[in-house]
Amino acid sequence: MRRDPGRGSIGNDAVRLFSGLVFLLAAHLVASCAHTGDGRTTSRIPLDRERFPNDCDDGNPFTTDDSMLGGICHGIADPDGDGIPNFGAGPLCSAGGVPEGCVDNCRFTRNPDQADSDADGLGDACERVAEWNRVDTTEKVVALTFDDGYNDAALNRILDALDAVHARGTFFLNGLYLENGSLKKATLERLRDGGHLLGNHTYHHTLGADAETTRTEIREGERAFLDLAGISLHPLFRSPAYARTAWRDEVLHEEGYSEHLLATLDLEDWTEPPPSPAAMTACVAGEVEPGDIILFHAGPHTTPVALPGILRALADRGYGFVTIEELLFFGEPTFDEAGARLCRRYYH
Repeated sequence: MRRDPGRGSIGNDAVRLFSGLVFLLAAHLVASCAHTGDGRTTSRIPLDRERFPNDCDDGNPFTTDDSMLGGICHGIADPDGDGIPNFGAGPLCSAGGVPEGCVDNCRFTRNPDQADSDADGLGDACERVAEWNRVDTTEKVVALTFDDGYNDAALNRILDALDAVHARGTFFLNGLYLENGSLKKATLERLRDGGHLLGNHTYHHTLGADAETTRTEIREGERAFLDLAGISLHPLFRSPAYARTAWRDEVLHEEGYSEHLLATLDLEDWTEPPPSPAAMTACVAGEVEPGDIILFHAGPHTTPVALPGILRALADRGYGFVTIEELLFFGEPTFDEAGARLCRRYYH
């Protein structure tokens, strides 16, 4: 697997600029309220039109390739405007990888040789299941990810904190919580309209005991979001509790999920008694590394309380916040065999 590490390279000026935007938040908080279509108010930092003259720039210096899609700015390289990032500006491939010089147009994988063994017009590299938990980069960028989604109020407060610094996250949510009312349709629409990424985390938060159960869990998770919010979760998947089975990747491949995402820093924010916001912030500040994928849960009450302080601590250290997709523009995806660094030792 290869990515295009040249996209989105940044320098110290961008880092300082991002930190400056964060520090401007307090001064502009009252005057910078933007109203959504349903009357909800979210805090936004007003754009500096000298630095960001493009109406489609969201003010995040780490996503300079923003493109407009359905009225929403997305930090993706998308030369053909179809909403799917391209790793190149050539024509799209048809069956057999032609014409010469075409690009696969798969969302996460670059396939320079255009191999298409099944002649379906989608390069082989777009179809294989890749497992990774960080990106190999020296740039100070991290991807904030959130699992489960069983507390709608907490999830909205998480979105408030991300909105305040123009950060986008990646959310791996369970279909059950949408269908049983724990997670509201309006919140899903807010996630979608805010440019956040969504991935499949199964329906019941389990892979099940056999391949067919796993297939049902994945399909039902996808169906819930399609039926109630018109959102597809492809091609991102995260196993509940890092579960691994002999049949998991085969089922993921058959169901069209090509990216299995784990994490390199796990907040363990579900522990009892709940960790304090100060302890959570101390863990992130002490453990974070460039290219990390950080795991939170969209449920525990302490998480949205801690998140603003965590974002400030990271910004103070020069870090920017990107989605899983944007993270790939900074380096090659890798799998750290050591697994996730855990925060629990900070909680005692």
